[in-house]
Amino acid sequence: MSAPILVVVEGLDGVGKSTFIANQLLPTLPEDTLVLHRGRIPEGRTWSDEYITDPFRALVEHDAVVMDRGWVSEQVYSWAIRNEPSKVNAHEITHFLKVLDEAGVTTGGFLVTAPFEVVQERLAGSEDDYDRRVSGDKDLYLRMESMYRALTGDCEFWAEIQTGD
Repeated sequence: MSAPILVVVEGLDGVGKSTFIANQLLPTLPEDTLVLHRGRIPEGRTWSDEYITDPFRALVEHDAVVMDRGWVSEQVYSWAIRNEPSKVNAHEITHFLKVLDEAGVTTGGFLVTAPFEVVQERLAGSEDDYDRRVSGDKDLYLRMESMYRALTGDCEFWAEIQTGD
């Protein structure tokens, strides 16, 4: 049996994260791969339930786990859309990744980006307030994309993929 794999895929709504996972990432991973879609943290749950406990439990039961969104998105959307401090504790995330590394889990992440016009087209007609705000304001979109890059760019864990060209 090979070591488990955790892959985190981050990016704004509409950039093509789920499509990237389905078409490019999943074919390269073991058959027993679970995709955990993370979004807004549901009432009654904590950020650590979503970004530490659930993935850790899933790694015990599956050969690979892909998080369709993770803690970086929680940070970006907290700051840019909800105008509140992020609930994510960076120290705990660092500790979580260190524990996984010490346990032999292979980890990595992708930041998926797309041109604003592509995202605007993909999210046209969305009823989601976040989608409408982001796709209707290019400056906000670019600021959020910049936040993603700032949080992922200086780390070997992350690689950037652009879709929609």
